[in-house]
Amino acid sequence: QPVNYYHELQRYPASEHAALGFTLGTNFGYGSSNNPLFIAQRQSTFKLASRAFCDPTRYLLSDFPSFDSVASFFNSNQSYVPCSAGGRYLEDIRPTVWATQAIQDVWINNRSLATQDEVAWTYFGSANGVWRSLPGSQSTRSYDPTRRPWYHRALANPPSLYATSAVYLDAGGVGKVVTLAQTIFHGRNTSAMTAMCSVVGSYDGGCSCASHAQCRSQYCDRGFCTNPAIAGVAAIDLRYGRFASLVESTLNSVPGIAVDQRCTAGSTRCILVNDAAEIVYDESIIGRNISDRDPRNFANVPLAFLHGGVMLSLLDEGVFTRFSFINRQGTCQ
Repeated sequence: QPVNYYHELQRYPASEHAALGFTLGTNFGYGSSNNPLFIAQRQSTFKLASRAFCDPTRYLLSDFPSFDSVASFFNSNQSYVPCSAGGRYLEDIRPTVWATQAIQDVWINNRSLATQDEVAWTYFGSANGVWRSLPGSQSTRSYDPTRRPWYHRALANPPSLYATSAVYLDAGGVGKVVTLAQTIFHGRNTSAMTAMCSVVGSYDGGCSCASHAQCRSQYCDRGFCTNPAIAGVAAIDLRYGRFASLVESTLNSVPGIAVDQRCTAGSTRCILVNDAAEIVYDESIIGRNISDRDPRNFANVPLAFLHGGVMLSLLDEGVFTRFSFINRQGTCQ
């Protein structure tokens, strides 16, 4: 059984830190001198939300459970004690921690230390409150992945697509980032009853499919519908410089776009917005004179605020629907 490291890295013996890659994040662009962040470069860590405990209030209001008891329980086959008998965790929490640990190998094998110049964080939040992230780092006691905007944005969007956040300032100190998140389902059955595969749009897990629309889960995975039960949401935080470069290269490679019409040519202005009509890419955000430390310059900026005419055109075309109206026009006296 691989080791599952709890997010309180400082509590592990100092003699183990070097071998495990535990270090101050400022060496790799995480945290700051005023807010040092201890990270594990090549190890993921897990953290439990209050909902994972039999007594959420006790967890939130006290130093419970002890670090040693957590590290021991999730790295052994200790008998499970149900909540009704005075246990600490809900029954499905340890299996979820073990299942998410297997993801670590995929994350690490598909990235190098240099990749962190592009991908600041890779993480998964389960529906039952288990949080695993790479690099490993400490989270606040009250942190619950299922209450975060990236988690809800992924659930609200088609599962076959990545939900894109607005630009925001990373709490871990890496500067501007954009989150790409996607809903993860509980796999698929190896077989399915014929009766469950007879109504297009209602195919259950295991049914053969040719498109996402045929499945009840709205996700067709390599020719088979996934189960509709949601396991959680997986996400990455891209450093904004890398994200902007990807946007530019993608938009500039669209067939039929003349050289003088490309985003970086100067004669064309490219703007990318998310489903909430918040600006994700625009020259006003990527400008070198924009401070990464002042979120007012880039965080959750409405398209209508900077480009009202463009927003009106998108409303007229039915791309967006207006649910509220704020008159930002000032008056002179």
